[in-house]
Amino acid sequence: NEPQGNIVSRFGLRLVYSATLVSLLSASFAGLVL
Repeated sequence: NEPQGNIVSRFGLRLVYSATLVSLLSASFAGLVL
């Protein structure tokens, strides 16, 4: 059950990282537009 938890945690980390990246990108884009 440990490998599955490792995959889930890695997927969650990637999800959080991509969400942060998207929010930063949209914030900088909004700053450029506004």
